[in-house]
Amino acid sequence: MRQRKVEWVDMADYQIEWYNDVYFDEWDMFIQEKSVNGTMLQTRKFLSYHPKERFKDCSVVVKMKGTIVAVCPACELTEDGKKVFMSHGGSTYGGLIVSLGVCKIEKMDQLIKAVEHFLLDAGFSKIIYKQTPDLLSESKNDLLYFCLQYEGYEEQQELNLYIDFEKYSEQIIKNFYKGRRSCVKSCMSRGMELKELQSKEEFGKFHQILKENLKKHGKSPVHTVEELLLLKAILKDEIEFWYVEFEGRMAAGAMVFCFHKVKCMHTHYLAADLQLDEYSPMSFLYYSMIDHAMHQGYRKVSWGIATDHDGNVNWNLSKTKESYGSIHEINRTYVKAV
Repeated sequence: MRQRKVEWVDMADYQIEWYNDVYFDEWDMFIQEKSVNGTMLQTRKFLSYHPKERFKDCSVVVKMKGTIVAVCPACELTEDGKKVFMSHGGSTYGGLIVSLGVCKIEKMDQLIKAVEHFLLDAGFSKIIYKQTPDLLSESKNDLLYFCLQYEGYEEQQELNLYIDFEKYSEQIIKNFYKGRRSCVKSCMSRGMELKELQSKEEFGKFHQILKENLKKHGKSPVHTVEELLLLKAILKDEIEFWYVEFEGRMAAGAMVFCFHKVKCMHTHYLAADLQLDEYSPMSFLYYSMIDHAMHQGYRKVSWGIATDHDGNVNWNLSKTKESYGSIHEINRTYVKAV
């Protein structure tokens, strides 16, 4: 494999180079105003909350006649001593973020080949694109998916569950399975309330609940309490934190991303106090999130995936999410050894 230092590549109609902070504002404007599948999760405003030493950033900027037409937020990993180019580890989704102008089959195919050529010359041995799902995109990404597979990328799938209010009764509880309706009615009769996290102490309690939930699966929260507070300060109305209060205690909590451009609310964290599990505060939290989203004018609510990184189904989690009247979508990751 070629191992020379690459600063930029000019291939066909595209000029490709590494991201640097000179592009900070232009990158974010492209994501927010010109891309068809970019979200705030790929903005530099969002990615910059991570300490610089956490990830080895190797994001790519693609230009045509001096104007950005695509970007790829990414970080460099090492696998068996070889360099891997991977969608940025600081974001749930990344991959190739493109403008409408490249959504023509020849231009899209050239774009994928040009970026691959650039990364090959930079010494990378594998490329991993974790694409933004259609649910969060302004349009379907079928052409991008087709061209990636056409160029030899292997598709890996995750199962996401979500609610589409166009296919949902406004009487929320009628959409739930019978057992779930009983749980919610019981929560209501016990006086559970939905409230917004405000103080650092409340964020700390939520983080502790989250930590206990993840411990069951041998995991830890990705964020610290300080990072949750920082995200709230940076993203403002693009992120929300909620909790269920029950008899003066925090019984459950949620961290929610708000994708205003596509009117979709995505729950990043959902966690409940394990000591209060018999009262089913999580049922009330799901119900409350749906009610909140409906009254705020969202079109959809995404609950996230119900599969692990190997594609295995978490049956209990998937059945739980289905019990609220959820439907399914495929999230796609594309992998290629180069």
